[in-house]
Amino acid sequence: MKRIVLRFIIGVFSVLFILVLIEGIYFYSILSTGFSSEKADLIAVFNGDNQRTKQGFRLAASGYAPYLTISPASEKMLELFEKKYGAANSSVSLIVEPRARTTFENALHIRDIISKHHFKSVILVTSFYHMPRSYFLFRTMLIGSNIKISLCPVPYGTLTGSNWFQSFAGRKLIFNEMIKVWASMVEMGMYAATGDLPEGNIKQSPAIKFLKSVLLLG
Repeated sequence: MKRIVLRFIIGVFSVLFILVLIEGIYFYSILSTGFSSEKADLIAVFNGDNQRTKQGFRLAASGYAPYLTISPASEKMLELFEKKYGAANSSVSLIVEPRARTTFENALHIRDIISKHHFKSVILVTSFYHMPRSYFLFRTMLIGSNIKISLCPVPYGTLTGSNWFQSFAGRKLIFNEMIKVWASMVEMGMYAATGDLPEGNIKQSPAIKFLKSVLLLG
C-alpha cells in the first residue's frame, strides 16, 4: 500500500514538474520576443497601466493599423486617453470595449471585435511580463482562425523582457504571472463549459482569493 501511495505521489510531482518546465520554456520564448514592426488591421491594448495605453496610441499615430481598441475602456475613457496621449491619427478609428474584467475577458471580447469586423491581423499590446499569459489566452480564443498576431511588449518601469531576471521585483512579476495562467485556464474552462461569463468578477471569488493568498508573492 505504501509503495502504491509513494508511486502516486512521485507520479503527481513528475507531471507537475513537466508542466512547470513546459510553462517556463513557453514564458522564456515569449519574453524573448520583440516587436516585429509589422502593420496590422487592429491594435489591441490589454489595459492595465498607462504605458500600455500610451504605446497603443503611439503605434496608431505611426500608422501601424487603421483601428485601435483598449480593453477595457469606455467611450469617455477613450476621449480622456486621446486628450492625454494625443489624437491617435485622423484616419484611425477607435473601437469601444468596456466590458472586460479579467485577462481572459480581454481576449474573449477582442476576439469578438475581430470576428465582427473581419480583421485578419492584430498587434497585441501589453506589459512584457503580462504578454505570455495574454498571448496564450488570445491565441487559444482564436484557434481555428488564420488571424496573425504580432506582439508588442511594453516595459514595466525599468523592467523589460531582457532584464527582468536581474531583480527580485522582475522575478516576482514572472512567478506571479505563471501562477495566474492556471487561474485564467480555470476561468476559460468554466466559460467553455457554460458558454456564459460569471455575473460577478471572478477575481473576487473565494477560490481565487484563496489561491492568491497561498501561491502569489505579495
